[in-house]
This record gives sequence, structure tokens and C-alpha cells, in this order.
Amino acid sequence: MVRRSAAALAVAALLAALLVAAPSATSAAAVVPNAGLSSSSGWTVSSGVVSSFDRSRSALRVRARSAKAWTVTAASSRQGATVRSGTTVSIAGDVAASRSGLGVRVELREVHPRTGKTVQSAIARRTTGSGFQWYGAELTTRSSTSRIRVVVTMRATGGPTLALRGFRVRLGAPSTALWVPDSPARQWVAHASPSDPRRSAIDTGIARRANSMWMLGEENPYARLASWVGSAQASFATAVVTPYYVPRRWDGLSDEAGAPTLDAYRRYTDRIADAIGSARAVVVLEPDALWFYAQVKRRVAADGDYEQDGHAYTAADVSTRRSALAHAVKTYASLPRTTVYVDAGTSSGAVTPAEMAAALKSVGVGGPRTGFAVNVSSYAPEASITRWATEVRSELSRIGVRDARYVVDTGRNGNPFWTGHEPMSWCNPEGQRLGLVPGRSTAAQRAQGRDWNLWVKGPGESDGDCGVGPGTIGGQFMPDVAAELLGL
Repeated sequence: MVRRSAAALAVAALLAALLVAAPSATSAAAVVPNAGLSSSSGWTVSSGVVSSFDRSRSALRVRARSAKAWTVTAASSRQGATVRSGTTVSIAGDVAASRSGLGVRVELREVHPRTGKTVQSAIARRTTGSGFQWYGAELTTRSSTSRIRVVVTMRATGGPTLALRGFRVRLGAPSTALWVPDSPARQWVAHASPSDPRRSAIDTGIARRANSMWMLGEENPYARLASWVGSAQASFATAVVTPYYVPRRWDGLSDEAGAPTLDAYRRYTDRIADAIGSARAVVVLEPDALWFYAQVKRRVAADGDYEQDGHAYTAADVSTRRSALAHAVKTYASLPRTTVYVDAGTSSGAVTPAEMAAALKSVGVGGPRTGFAVNVSSYAPEASITRWATEVRSELSRIGVRDARYVVDTGRNGNPFWTGHEPMSWCNPEGQRLGLVPGRSTAAQRAQGRDWNLWVKGPGESDGDCGVGPGTIGGQFMPDVAAELLGL
């Protein structure tokens, strides 16, 4: 509960029944809907505060009559059933305000059943924008028995309206589900002819599988990211996000792109982090960026500068790249339920495991909620990419990073004969096949450091104007290639 002084606060309200009584925790998780927001009954409001139920938005609306600074707090009036020690409790819900730029806080509290004192709390803070924004928090109970409360707080002047809707609570182990976004494959399925023989197989085998949202730095993508992450949060699923905007980014096909300056990249990173907030997320950071950094660093150290295909790089570029990635790792790893995995390339031989391990450590891999990613947007088969990841882990251990964790992009690595040694073999090669389905790795894989199998680059999406995708642009969905991936 926020402390309120008489001088600073004109009114305060205690609103009832934001959280329906939760069942006792069992080994299986239970999702408990918030029945308190389904009708206008059962709410109590103290003097100076007005509340009503907005049926058109299924939301509780709250406002204070006073124009002075005020704090509104909504908490469960019912104590709820007890929850056992060690139970993971997650909450997700939407909050909107009548004005942008207001600070709103959602707090999930573990309360002692006898004394009523707060044992611990998890807090999500956001600044309101236009429309509803998701809020979520998670904690693992400590007491032998506990009760759960949800508290929503806003401090503002001028009497704005606060709207709350759809709060749900999940009890049990954290979900291992990955969020399935609106991908190019899903869009193609939605518009394909029902008589297209490829449609059903692509829908089932690709479009309904989880993949990543790439953040390319386009104009104002943050609201879209926040909406997507919010949908994942509401389903208690993990979102996968791939930032791809590092300064002087070069993909081997197009001209240089990415953020114009290091400061611009830092702002971009901070806004992505704000959009993710307290959601459960996996960030796969900057495909190719560290792989290219390691090569340029080696050449610059030897020759003073480096040029490739008309692009010149100096020691200043090496420093900027490291600073950009280090800031991103630190920022994303500071989020409460996000793990950031820095792309560490593939088994092509252009970078040695020792070089990659040193580069990973230099940008912050080794701290809490950090790791590395391999095979992003590439095709290295399971055996060779696992060997590469193992070698990088071994080198990391040698330089003091113990038990480094990693993820693998398995979306297009099902062809065991791909070697990566042929020219342009990384760009829409023939003979693609799907790899392991996206999701939590097996127990045996986790014992060797692998956390997730991911589809970072969506299967069937073009790498650019090359290979079996002539005339296409990166990210464009190619149904014929998707059908080949499925073995049709």
C-alpha cells in the first residue's frame, strides 16, 4: 500500500473484490478469472471517489471528484483461499486512464493469513498511453500458507478516470508455452484460397507455431510490441523478441542500416524494454552483430582498419558495436522476467569458439538472465550446431562464465546434409526442412545448457533476393518454400 500524507492526498478509496477467491494450489496450474469485474455489484467506494461499471468495455471505471493529487487503491476485500509455500502466482490484466503520461502501479501481494501483513510483493509500473495497456507481475510464495491480493494504484492531478478489466490469476509452475504471434505465415493462410492444397499443411505445421517478433527500428513499432507482449502476458505465455537495429548493421545483401547513432540505439533499446516490462520474454539480441564484431575486431587489431564489399570499419566502429550490445544486454537482463540471448553465430568457421566466447563475455553474457543464441536465421543441422554451442560454452567456462545457457533457432535446420560452405548457402538455399518444433528444450538438452528451441526466423520467410527466393525481400513469406520445408 502506498503511504499517503494528509497534505499530499485529498482522497483515497478502497475498492473491493478485484480478485476472486483462489483455490488451493495443486501440482497443476489453475487460471482463475476475475469475476469481480463481470458486474457492477459488490464494490464499496469511500467518500470522494466515484465508480461505475462500463459494460461496453467490461471494465470498472474509477475517478475522484477532487482535482487535487490523489491515490486510488483497489484490493481484494475477500481474503481468498490459502496458497501453499513455493507456489508461483502470476497476474495479468489491463489498465487504462483518461490521460496519457500518468503513472500507474499494479502490485501482487503475498499476505500472511493471520496477521494480514505483507510478506512480499511484485510490482509492475507503467506510464499510461492511449487505450488499455497490460500489467503483469509474478512471485513465488514464501510462507507455509499465504493469501493473495492485487493492488492497483494511481497518483495524478485533475481527476482522471482509471479503468480496470480482465484481471486473471494463475497458480502453479510458470507456463512454458511460447506465444504464437500474427506472423507472415498466418497472414498468408488467412488470405489463401481454401482449395490451395498447401494451405492446411502450412497452417498446422508452421502458422500455428510460435516464432519471434523482429524489431527493425521502423517508425514507432513500440505500441505494436506492447500489444503483442500484452497478449502473451494475458495468456501466461513467453514472448520471443528479436531486436535488429544495431548501428552500422550490414546483412550481406543490402546497404548499411540500423540506428544512425549509438545514442539512438540506446533509446530504441530502452523503449523496447519499457514495452516488455514485467512480461515473461526471451530476447534474441541482434542476429549477426557479435559474429561480425568478432571478425572486424580481429582484422582491425591486425591492420588498423578493415574493408569488406565497400564497407570500411575502424577501431571506433568496434568500440561502438561493443557498447551498443553491452547496453542492450544490461537493459534487457534488468527486466524481472526476461532472459537475453546474444546471437553467437553458427558453425561456419568464420569465428573461433574462443573469439566468440571472449566477445560474449565482453558484452555482459555471464550475468543473471543472460546467455547466447546459435543458428539464428541459419540452417546448421542439429549435430553441427550443438557441437558449436558446446565449444562456445567450454570456452566461456574457461574464461570464468560457468554453465552458460543458450537457445537454438531450429526453424530451418532439419536438413542434415547442409554444410554452409557453399557460396551464399545461408541465403534461401535449396533443400530446406523444418527442425525441432519451438518450445522448452528437453531435460537432456537443458542439462547441456540449452534452454529453448526457437523459430527466430519464421520458416518459409525469405532471406532476401537470392537462392530459391529470387525477387523477394527479407521476411516475405514464400508458400512454395514453406511447402518444401514440410516435405510436400
